[in-house]
Amino acid sequence: MKDDKKNTTHKRIGCLGWGLRVIGVLFALLVLLFLAAFIVEKVSLAQLPDKYPPPGEMVDIGPYSLHLYCTGDPSGKPVVVVSPGSGSSVAQWALVHSEVAKFARICIYDRLGTGWSFGTPQGQTFQEEAQDAHLLLQNASIKGPYILVGASYGGAVMQTYASLYPQDVAGMVMVDVVTREIESKYPEKYQKNLKISRQVISAFSTPGLFRLMQWFGLLPKTTPLFDNLPPDWKEMANALDYNSRMGADRKAAMSKFDERNAQFMSAAPLPDVPMIVIAREIADVLPGPPIDEETVLQAEQAWREAHVELAAQVSDGTLIVAKGSGHSVQFDKPEVVINAIRTIVEQVRGK
Repeated sequence: MKDDKKNTTHKRIGCLGWGLRVIGVLFALLVLLFLAAFIVEKVSLAQLPDKYPPPGEMVDIGPYSLHLYCTGDPSGKPVVVVSPGSGSSVAQWALVHSEVAKFARICIYDRLGTGWSFGTPQGQTFQEEAQDAHLLLQNASIKGPYILVGASYGGAVMQTYASLYPQDVAGMVMVDVVTREIESKYPEKYQKNLKISRQVISAFSTPGLFRLMQWFGLLPKTTPLFDNLPPDWKEMANALDYNSRMGADRKAAMSKFDERNAQFMSAAPLPDVPMIVIAREIADVLPGPPIDEETVLQAEQAWREAHVELAAQVSDGTLIVAKGSGHSVQFDKPEVVINAIRTIVEQVRGK
């Protein structure tokens, strides 16, 4: 009887030992797989500048260089200047800049760490980013007046630019943008979810994690958002933007969150120039834990109210709702953005 108990105990210990060995082997394989993914992603990122040369020019602004892409009549005035959203780039605006170039000079730039502006994002405030944009235009000899176009995060940068350099600004087009008071307008539950979603996105700043999730099918190899771009731009957008740099850009933006928002709230009023504010119709879907429909509706109402208030900050402000569009209006309804820019260009030229 005692021998049977001993044998049973030995068997249990043996099974436990084998189980631990299997877990150890699986863990080691996972670590090796992660390291392989990390190396593949890092090598891929290092090769990007050579594989996809910048379509515009690299402009030295002191501590680093930023990519600036201009197209359209070089003598055309006013110049349309675009600041894309967080994690976005020149390549993602191909549906817009190719059409705007037919009636105006348009210049789009890549913020540090996005598109062709290779380098480590610095975690800047909106004011610091606006100062970068101002220096970029000066050093590239792009003279005003400007029509400032901003999307999402880039909209906050362009609003700050307008507050800092009102003499340079002839008009504005804000495309579903971050506004000064939007964070405080959101329901508390939505604010918590928003913080989690930012943390989820910033987690993708780890190159190995991003690539590993693609290998396991948890992330697609390319983003459907880029499907309607012209072939060359589509390939570049997927290669340049849909990788761990996207998360790194979000992570850097979060690093000065409170300081950035405090500066934004206290910035000078916008110059009284013609402005079109474009708001989405379809609710934005956040990565992270599920959230109830009522909270989403309250958040969307707050977002819409913030855009109404933004349009009211100037005497000639207009709010347009992009029917059938989500947050990325330049993809969902590029014609709405193009027509808004055309309207402001013609209005400024007619003065």
